[in-house]
Amino acid sequence: MDGKETPETWKVKGSSYSNLMSWIPMLTGEQLADIPIIVASIDPCISCTDRVAVVRDGTSGILTKGDMTLLSREKTRRMTSVAL
Repeated sequence: MDGKETPETWKVKGSSYSNLMSWIPMLTGEQLADIPIIVASIDPCISCTDRVAVVRDGTSGILTKGDMTLLSREKTRRMTSVAL
């Protein structure tokens, strides 16, 4: 504080930030369809997230919300065709 009513420097860290590194071992090798329940198990608060960074076999990329929706639908189709 600099003696005024507003802080001179303000660093904000969301409470879920500390849990982010635990996602790596929790999600490694899991199916895409299992990710929501795994992530929900640590009760994150992630606002405005519409993409995810993926690193697999040393290669990285970005999945958009549309990509994730498409992958989820494909997984659901595979699961329902096996169940029949």
